[in-house]
Amino acid sequence: PDLPNREELRRMLVSMTGSQRDTPFAVCVLDVNNFKDINDSLGYRAGDPLLRDVAERLHADLPLVHRTARLSGNSFAVVLPDVGPARAVDAARRVGAALHCPFWVDSPAAAGSDAGGLVLHLEASVGYAVYPLHGRDPQSLLRRAELAMYVAKERHSGVCGYEPSMELGSVDQLT
Repeated sequence: PDLPNREELRRMLVSMTGSQRDTPFAVCVLDVNNFKDINDSLGYRAGDPLLRDVAERLHADLPLVHRTARLSGNSFAVVLPDVGPARAVDAARRVGAALHCPFWVDSPAAAGSDAGGLVLHLEASVGYAVYPLHGRDPQSLLRRAELAMYVAKERHSGVCGYEPSMELGSVDQLT
């Protein structure tokens, strides 16, 4: 599917947060773990179609009301309307679980395979933030979901929700 980019996602979130709206929703940021290794081993001719397959899997396996966008490289955002704090962790787990089924990669670089390809089992790190609890503007929500994703990646936990204490760690790391 044609996915919105970061700017289109920002406009969508502006619309969803406008007019002092208080209906909760979750913003999940998903990053495919070790994707650099796939590109380094198999090349971009295998990696780029794999990213399209990831996008299709997210589009197909999540509730119909969600919205998916491509942020950059191997990072995607998923917006889940009407998902508040109580349901956010389960929703974020479903986002990550969309990648648990194997992916077929057609690549001449896949040595030893008669069909010129191989099956990959992907894992993802997912961070999430919930409107309005974790932010009332698109920039804060997206930044906090990304921050939570980096914590999930660092902890190898799969999924992590935003917590205010994460802000201190990110400033310390920058310093």
